[in-house]
Amino acid sequence: MNVVIKKITASAPSLDSPSTDRRDEIVFSIGKSDIGRVLVARSNIGICATLLGSDAGELRRDLSSRFLGSPWYATTRLLVA
Repeated sequence: MNVVIKKITASAPSLDSPSTDRRDEIVFSIGKSDIGRVLVARSNIGICATLLGSDAGELRRDLSSRFLGSPWYATTRLLVA
């Protein structure tokens, strides 16, 4: 599986840096599979989205539209719920 990692904004928080409030953060990763691109996202309570598509940018836009107002960013870490 090839994983596409891209930080969405320069001001996005990092999992490696302390944060005072992570209740609304959405962390995601995009990989390739036999059926196309797969985006898996998690919040502080667990997996919140699994999206399939052919374009990584389209998947990020879809994720953004589903979680309006929540900060979200890509990670290189495994998403463990």
